[in-house]
Amino acid sequence: MNGRGLSSIGAMGFYHQDGFVSAWNLAKKFAGEDGKIATLPDIVEARLSTGPNSVAWSKYYITMTAEYFGLSKGGNKILIVAHGIGPMSTLDGVLKAYSYEFKDKDRNRRGGRIPRSEFLKLESGHYGPVKIVEFKPILHHYQYSFIGILRLSRGVEEPLLNARLGPKWWEYQDRQAVFAREWHAKQAEIIPENQCGLSIFEWETYLRRRKLQHTIRSCFRSDPYIIKLGDAANCSYRYFPLEDNMAMVHLISIGQLQATHHEGNESLICEIDCHEWWNSVRLVAMRKGVEFTDIHPGFGDINELICQNWRSLMKPVTQNVYPGLRPLVRVGMDCFTQYPKQGDSMDTYEPEFLVTEQEEIGNVTTFETVISGYEMFSRYDIKEVQAIAPVGANAYMFIGEPRIIYNHGRAEKHYIGIRFYSVKVDTTKRLARADEIRNDFDLLMRLVVKS
Repeated sequence: MNGRGLSSIGAMGFYHQDGFVSAWNLAKKFAGEDGKIATLPDIVEARLSTGPNSVAWSKYYITMTAEYFGLSKGGNKILIVAHGIGPMSTLDGVLKAYSYEFKDKDRNRRGGRIPRSEFLKLESGHYGPVKIVEFKPILHHYQYSFIGILRLSRGVEEPLLNARLGPKWWEYQDRQAVFAREWHAKQAEIIPENQCGLSIFEWETYLRRRKLQHTIRSCFRSDPYIIKLGDAANCSYRYFPLEDNMAMVHLISIGQLQATHHEGNESLICEIDCHEWWNSVRLVAMRKGVEFTDIHPGFGDINELICQNWRSLMKPVTQNVYPGLRPLVRVGMDCFTQYPKQGDSMDTYEPEFLVTEQEEIGNVTTFETVISGYEMFSRYDIKEVQAIAPVGANAYMFIGEPRIIYNHGRAEKHYIGIRFYSVKVDTTKRLARADEIRNDFDLLMRLVVKS
């Protein structure tokens, strides 16, 4: 944090492996009563203030910009884009809309839904200013609607893309195109590093002066591909029918800059799509009155946080009892016994007690177990390890990755190298579990400031 405290951070990203609700709850605590969860125009502002290697450009984000697809008052198919207002502007509204999908036990429903009466209120301006885009013309703009990647010249003429990006749609696309041109030029190795950031005219003058004008179209591209304008992969606007008296709804996501191959081209692009409920979630929380340019990455990988801070995450244990035969797991340069698993299952890989001394017992041997479920998941009962453990061993570690023994084409067993140890552990305190840390906002923020 370079000496800055938490109060100086204006915007922070929040990812949670448990999905939208958990990420939202953490983000709202950071934002406070007067703050908010970022819309797509907010992400645009952050990206306009930063370079391509910043957190703003190098991460994907789910935003509080919502897109609604339904029949207008006049009966035409339209798309309505609303930034932070309307039925999906709150957690309850998001859950109510997406419950159409996540409450379906058969997993046959796709996307979110709201009543058409709410859709018409949006269209009329009841919730505030929105952007309305006619759907049918979009189908005639491209050969493959909501799949293809747009050049700058096409993107700035696309009403739906501009509605999603918000008021600074031109500035955003122009800036991303600059990054794309720099990337193309570097790929072609035609310019030195310090020549980046030129205008189109300056670029072309530079290339002509070096007698490289033939590269303008082939590898430099004055009009680069920059954005994939997508819908929801699991319920395409084009092919998925609208239910009677319902409108389809999604939050809008924006991806990180990424190199991609498409239709014989290689380009630097980002994707702007509809968020599906089962997708991973990263929200941006914004504090009111605190200026920001970039987005703080937040706590990121919880395992990395544990690795960096495990000494401050140890908790006292009331009963000082050795846990018995346990698998080991490394945390940086240190070794821990793992939290126990239940029955025939995968290891937890979660560190619990610190190993203070260890001694190898015997040589590496082979452990085999019958496959009892999906063959890519290695499950076993610790009693199977106990059955082959040498005298004096109270810990073990698997060596390498499990392999599969097939019998007449059927996956029958897993086998893997195993090494046994005699260890001493400090059972007076244990390391907090990942879920405890992940859901403790105050602890997370202390770790973020410390890192």
